[in-house]
Amino acid sequence: MYFVLQYKSFSVREARSLQRPEMQKQTNFDEGIQFSNPPESIDFTMRPEDQGELGDFVITGLPGLVISKKFKDTLDAAGIKNIQYIPVRIYDSQHKSYRTDFFVANIIGVADCIDFSRSKLTMRAAFPDKIREIHSLHIDESKTNDLPIFRLQRRITLVLISDSLRQILESSDLQGVEFTPADGYST
Repeated sequence: MYFVLQYKSFSVREARSLQRPEMQKQTNFDEGIQFSNPPESIDFTMRPEDQGELGDFVITGLPGLVISKKFKDTLDAAGIKNIQYIPVRIYDSQHKSYRTDFFVANIIGVADCIDFSRSKLTMRAAFPDKIREIHSLHIDESKTNDLPIFRLQRRITLVLISDSLRQILESSDLQGVEFTPADGYST
């Protein structure tokens, strides 16, 4: 069984989404490929209006996942090998300080594992191999390449995790993280 990894609101005092940082070249960390020359670090600024608590999964304008050191350490302890980590620095403009305990988690691996006979999907008109809307998703687990975490081929912004990884992540009590069953999932 697989689950969709999603952000979940965790506090009335949580920070708002961090704006996409300026980067020299267009870099997307949601394509499932490893970067041969990743940035040394990625800098975000938490503006005064964005102030609040940061969870273990941070919403940003950057395509990709920004996670805490606690989240990274849990993935490392679980033996997850298909993630490239890029250090993140979050500048708190109100307190004039940096947080350096976050990372971009570039998930390496894409699986074309949708069970089309059971799923109900609306495909994009201009890109018929890409999903516009998911009405009811079903996964063919024989096509996941036994990856514990991966991106969905026809909707690469979706990150799926195995049930065994979900159990490990749930036991680590991460804030701002939710696991929705992939079977029957809709957008």
